[in-house]
Amino acid sequence: MNYGASLATGDILYFIHADVIPPASFPQDILLAADKGFEMGRYTMKFITRKWYLRFNEFFSRFDWYICYGGDQTLFIKRTLFETVGGFNMDMRIMEDFEFTKRMREKKVRYKIFQKGALVSDRKYNKNSWWQVQKANYTIIKMYKMGASQEAMVNKYKAMLNYR
Repeated sequence: MNYGASLATGDILYFIHADVIPPASFPQDILLAADKGFEMGRYTMKFITRKWYLRFNEFFSRFDWYICYGGDQTLFIKRTLFETVGGFNMDMRIMEDFEFTKRMREKKVRYKIFQKGALVSDRKYNKNSWWQVQKANYTIIKMYKMGASQEAMVNKYKAMLNYR
């Protein structure tokens, strides 16, 4: 992600996970938010399928809570802020978006959560149960907070989920 940012030419950077499609209005939404003083932000989640259990994930993605700082989503940030804080932690292979967003939120950066959803693939849930994905996410967040190594977290996540 840092490499992509180094190649970008605009004043606003926009990171999109591979399984996510932003709303068609994303350029205008982001420019308007930036004009209103927001330095970074994200969309809520909207899964491509309408399975009832995925609506829980959609609902909670509207909140500015730690558990919503990463995962299958998008993130915009003003380039000057991104460069000032040194971008994403290059030593991280997992949880880098959580760490980055947490760092920005601790700096009291103006953070916008767009209430329209970015479309998220449900393939991870199709290959695993909803419960198994939630359990894996909870486990990795807990490991991260307890200071587990990147290797241990990556190995645990791969052992818990079949999605590649």
